[in-house]
Amino acid sequence: MYADIVYPNKNETEFVQMAEQLGYSALVFVYPFPSLPPPLPPPGKVRLFRAAVAPSRDLGKAKKEVDFVFCEKNQDSLAVIEKRMADLVYGFGLHEKEDPIHQRASDLNQILCKLAAKNKVTIGFPFHTFLTASPLQQSFYLGRLAQNWELCRKYNVPMVIGSFARHPLEMRA
Repeated sequence: MYADIVYPNKNETEFVQMAEQLGYSALVFVYPFPSLPPPLPPPGKVRLFRAAVAPSRDLGKAKKEVDFVFCEKNQDSLAVIEKRMADLVYGFGLHEKEDPIHQRASDLNQILCKLAAKNKVTIGFPFHTFLTASPLQQSFYLGRLAQNWELCRKYNVPMVIGSFARHPLEMRA
């Protein structure tokens, strides 16, 4: 099953049409939590799901309203993963600070990976950030992504690579 994660802005039908063209069987629409997501378009070839991105303090409320709860990496990532407050945590290594000499500053470590594997919390890799970065920043992101990918594989953490597209033309097959 091929699925993608997107951030619509009143253009859900355009995303569905692009997903059908790219051969996706499922699409996850992500909305910021305080706002209620609009009703989904009628089901067709592509199965549709709703997700909410919420700060760690609102994750419990968000779980009651949507299919999935996402959380962007922040200082509370350990607590979010440890208490399984979110289904997917993403954004590790997508920052501007410099890497140390001998390793990547990817923000993901073996402790978080072990907890994510134990609690079945998925680690997400957003492709949108990589596409919109400068070539120099892309090289940093790619190195951090590779390190995080290896950590997740080593500890059997569920992983998702999604486009996290803001516009249908940013989606990739």
